Amino acid sequence: MVAALPILKSGSCWRVGNGESIKVYVDKWILNCPANRVLYQGQDVEREMMVSELIDADLHGWRRDVIIEKFCREEVDAICRISLSRRYIADSVFEVFIVQAWLLWNQRNVVAHGGQLRDPKLLNQRAVEYLDEYRKVQDQITLPNTATQSRQS
Repeated sequence: MVAALPILKSGSCWRVGNGESIKVYVDKWILNCPANRVLYQGQDVEREMMVSELIDADLHGWRRDVIIEKFCREEVDAICRISLSRRYIADSVFEVFIVQAWLLWNQRNVVAHGGQLRDPKLLNQRAVEYLDEYRKVQDQITLPNTATQSRQS
């Protein structure tokens, strides 16, 4: 695990929740973009601009008009591909780290039992893919309202 720490750090990327903890032009947060961050920064960059300013909190979606105004086409496409939760959740780097740690442990076990070592450079990509799949399933789950059910019983 310790030997893989540089790989984990280089690929760690914010998971956008409400966007309140992520600086648009400083942090790594755009998964489908080279370097996972905004590459082109115009003349009048607002260094302290937060990702939350790009999110319509009422609609739980991106404010495309603002994004189109501030970013190049490739970045607009990459940002708008980031799925946002329908729930109000905080931003997180920890989720990616946990999945990366699990993948490292899994790879260690494969090798320990005679399997082939997979390219460690793909670790971050696989972690992001697993998390995206997990989030999509979580957003589709509808939990029954237990308060309503208990009153009906």
